[in-house]
Amino acid sequence: MYQQILKRLPRCGDFLFALLMVYSSIMHFRYARFVAQIVPPWMPWRLFWAYFTGVALLVAGISIALRKQTRLAATLLGIMLSLFVLLIHAPSMFQSIVHKPADWNVASPLSSFGQQEQQADHKDQAAQPHSEQPSNVPTTRGQRIPEPQFREHCGREHTFVINRPVIVDNRPRFLVSGFWFEIVDPWPADWAYTDQWYVDDIGGTYYLFNPFHPGIRLVVLVVG
Repeated sequence: MYQQILKRLPRCGDFLFALLMVYSSIMHFRYARFVAQIVPPWMPWRLFWAYFTGVALLVAGISIALRKQTRLAATLLGIMLSLFVLLIHAPSMFQSIVHKPADWNVASPLSSFGQQEQQADHKDQAAQPHSEQPSNVPTTRGQRIPEPQFREHCGREHTFVINRPVIVDNRPRFLVSGFWFEIVDPWPADWAYTDQWYVDDIGGTYYLFNPFHPGIRLVVLVVG
């Protein structure tokens, strides 16, 4: 009995891995426009590559689950994932470290979601009557950054790279100098998260600016 279970464990691992690939494929289709922004800006047809990746993940998952052309599917999948590291993640990491070491935020999305849960707890505490919160820590939606910290970390002269935003309630969020920002306006199709960015205050509203696309600005909120 014990030996039979051990023999089936590798098969269970294959199935779970295939299930993960299928799930990733569904997420690529569902958030294709968001995924397209992660594609390097020098690559044409960015939306096409988002859908192409989704198809590749789906085919690889089905192939591994059904044990059809498994070796070929695993090899091609490994090559594709390696290209992701070389063409997307490694350049983004290097660019972020060079331009803004203090704001290096290429952390795992899982750890980011853990931080979001902690922020949700803070929001619940802030909603309670007579609760005391530090005045210089923005813990609720639309809070203001203290002026000294804003001048130190924001404005045209303080650029940063978003790299990999975190999606919460279908809205992307990014971390800059200890503050979480949520992007409210729709993301332009020709913008890339790997570009240089800065946040500025105009008339009491925070905006996200891309120096490569002057004249366009996106409303952002401080959420934590």
